[in-house]
Amino acid sequence: QREIGAVYAWIVRAFVQMAFLDYPYAIGDLPVYAVNEACEKVLTPQNSSYTGRFLDENSIVRTRLHQIQPLVEAANVMYNATNSNQCNDISQGGLLPGVSSIPFTYLACTEFIAYIGSNGVTDMFWDLPFSLNLIEGGCIDTLGFTTPMRPTWLVDTFGGTDYRKQFKNYSRIIFSNGSLDPTHAYSVTENVSDSVLAFVMDGAAHTLDMLSPNPADPESVIKGREFEILTIRKWLLELETASQ
Repeated sequence: QREIGAVYAWIVRAFVQMAFLDYPYAIGDLPVYAVNEACEKVLTPQNSSYTGRFLDENSIVRTRLHQIQPLVEAANVMYNATNSNQCNDISQGGLLPGVSSIPFTYLACTEFIAYIGSNGVTDMFWDLPFSLNLIEGGCIDTLGFTTPMRPTWLVDTFGGTDYRKQFKNYSRIIFSNGSLDPTHAYSVTENVSDSVLAFVMDGAAHTLDMLSPNPADPESVIKGREFEILTIRKWLLELETASQ
């Protein structure tokens, strides 16, 4: 059961990370618009390349492996896009080479617990309801120690359950969102006041506007950066003027 859970987590991490890194240009071995590439693997499955030996050609095991092969190949868009690795290390899934997950994992296991459940009906994943006990177990396995979990600290401190009311007294904040970024579904996507601003960039993935400009950037991202720069300059000028 534990091994099955590890494979499940390995596959889910691939789709989660590809959704965040669904950029219009390649990052390392990750291809352009990796989500489209992965979906193509599932929607147009090729003959399985699995060469293991089973009882016979009609065995249930072989049939099941042929059915799951497109899903594995889709996950490999994240993990092994160049097919240079003969095997995958399922304990190291979801990261680009040279990137450590420990700092964010600690944050996600203490004060920024942003996990959500899945039900297998309104999403593409397995039925796995939200569970703090399950999250805590995963945190201990990953970090090697128990963390002080404060699941409501973020909203208790800053609000967010009703941002139209809770953020109205804040000032000088820009919430930039990408339409391809999974987190924009529970982000601030409309202006709250004259100085708490929000916009959605069509065709942009997670934090694309905060990365270095690239010729492949969509027009929405180019305009988003311009808006951010002009707005921040305006705020700084207002503060400078007020201090004189």
